[in-house]
Amino acid sequence: MKRIALLVASSLGLVTSVAEAQVDPTRPKDPYLMVEIRFGPYRPNVDEGPVSGRPYDTAFGDATRYMVGAEVDWQALHIKHFGSLGVGGMFGYTRATANAKFADGSGDSAEDTTFSQWNLVALGVLRVNVLARETWIPLVPYAKVGPGVSLWSAGNGSGTVNVDGVEGKGRTFGMVYAFGGMFLLDSIDRQAAKTFAAEQGVKHTYFFFEYMMAELKGLGQTNAMHVGSRTWQLGLAMEL
Repeated sequence: MKRIALLVASSLGLVTSVAEAQVDPTRPKDPYLMVEIRFGPYRPNVDEGPVSGRPYDTAFGDATRYMVGAEVDWQALHIKHFGSLGVGGMFGYTRATANAKFADGSGDSAEDTTFSQWNLVALGVLRVNVLARETWIPLVPYAKVGPGVSLWSAGNGSGTVNVDGVEGKGRTFGMVYAFGGMFLLDSIDRQAAKTFAAEQGVKHTYFFFEYMMAELKGLGQTNAMHVGSRTWQLGLAMEL
């Protein structure tokens, strides 16, 4: 009996060990949420659209203006030894301001003129993180694509511009494409990264550079204002 009891106990111990090996509670889970903060130059291609003359260039010149924004992605599918597929949403805001021109061309007035836009985009996202996870190379290439809409408005000191009863605001639909690379900041100080993950829940932190093609020219619209741009953006990203 004693030998049988020892045999049963040994068998149970072996089964427990196998189960623990297959489901390791200490193994970190794949991060599913990516949060980005982004910043970069943005010049809407208004003058390339169905407008007469070059109204944007005339009003605001060629000075560089910037767009700030954020993005949240849900990495729904993790592919072993490759990367992740996900969906997300991005928004960006930019505003150009200058002194309004006199109609007779005699110079600038004391009144401001503005052009503002909010870009809202739904995205499909592919990230190839196998290099950062399984080699010493801390880089994550990625690509994004999705439909977007820009909510734009032109105004002056009195509010939204109104010309011949037509209010100077609207929306323009289109497609947005982007590709870039992320640098894994954890590689600089891995111990600090582990501490940050344990205390704040941030699994990984990245710096990224992205080239974006916002083709906001009026998808399914006629004579829509062109407010897209081809530009680059920089930012910080965190995986949660």
